[in-house]
Amino acid sequence: MGKELGVSRDQQFANMKSATSELLSQTAAKFHDELVDDFTLPERRGKLATVAVGSTVIGFGATAALTKLPRVGPYILAGLGAIQLGRYAINTWDFLSEASEASDDNARRSLVDRSSSKLANEASLTLESLPGLALGGSLAAKTLGTPPLYSAVGGSIDRRLIRPVRSAAKTVSETVADEYALRGPGSMKLPPEVITKDGHVNLLKVTERVAERDGAWPGYETGRMFDPLRSTPRISSRVKGSRESLDFEAAGVKNRPGRIPVHEHGPDNPIGTRPGHFDIVATHDVGVVRRGDQSAFYVGRAREFNAAVAAGKEKEFDPLLQTVVLDSKKETAFLLEARWHPKLEAWGDAKFKAVDYHDARKTLSALDITKPWNQMSRIKPSLKGADSYFDAMNWLKTGKLSASGG
Repeated sequence: MGKELGVSRDQQFANMKSATSELLSQTAAKFHDELVDDFTLPERRGKLATVAVGSTVIGFGATAALTKLPRVGPYILAGLGAIQLGRYAINTWDFLSEASEASDDNARRSLVDRSSSKLANEASLTLESLPGLALGGSLAAKTLGTPPLYSAVGGSIDRRLIRPVRSAAKTVSETVADEYALRGPGSMKLPPEVITKDGHVNLLKVTERVAERDGAWPGYETGRMFDPLRSTPRISSRVKGSRESLDFEAAGVKNRPGRIPVHEHGPDNPIGTRPGHFDIVATHDVGVVRRGDQSAFYVGRAREFNAAVAAGKEKEFDPLLQTVVLDSKKETAFLLEARWHPKLEAWGDAKFKAVDYHDARKTLSALDITKPWNQMSRIKPSLKGADSYFDAMNWLKTGKLSASGG
């Protein structure tokens, strides 16, 4: 398309630009009119029937070829596709060549009218063929089996597009739910003083604040998630569970490292105030169980549990229970350690130690949640109580320190 018949190169490009612009505009309008006529005019029904039958046969044949000739079939279809693309390329070149010389309006209008009619017809034919192609392909797949190429392409699309999109959507949804729990109605903003200057947490104050806000036992377990890592510490809205269980994750609140779950047991809970096996393996650093006047501050084992799961040793995992329990009414406190026995599905090897109530409160008012037991285990022993294996085992089984009291 050089300078011919006295038309400059700049004029040629201007002619092509003008003709192409008009072509796109007219093609869209004619495509719409073509579809409307095909589906509304009685004389066009024969065309639709022909297209439907033909496209169904083509879809069946193409899929059958890919199934029966898994090595050759793709090349045959690729060749036919290349021929069609070549035809489109030739038609495009012819249009641009003719458009470059169409300097007057009549010539350009005639070219655009012919080309747009042809494009609109092919586009409508392609669109009308899609249902038949899909139907024919589906019939062939059900009759002869799914072509290996379809499975490979489908698997690739699933891995590279569908799964990442689905995963991203799930992540966004979970993040929104988690943020809503920590910032939405019912959540609480705590004063900065709950975090000490050296980064320790006044977990006693947090627990008492939750107890004040939530009040009496509602008949089912409830809990809140405390996030001390934010610039402004926050406690989530109240999460509801069943009568004897609560799962923060299932409720849309992330129990991630650095966060502290605080939940409540009922007065008749069979394990009393102590944390259950599920609580311990779901908590990363430290957690709290409330029941009436008692609160159990326990060490989480989620990191060790996740490592055991990754190593395929989940059933063999034997976490260590380490907790300090305060009774605000009786002003008593004790430490307890026990080992989980997976085969027995029970706690054993218990060690009980009565400790000073006021020193326990002091410790829990400035707790290093990354190494909680280092501080808890150094709470001063109580002069009122004595170590008792019987008390420890009874508390593990019944939630009470003796057969007569809690």
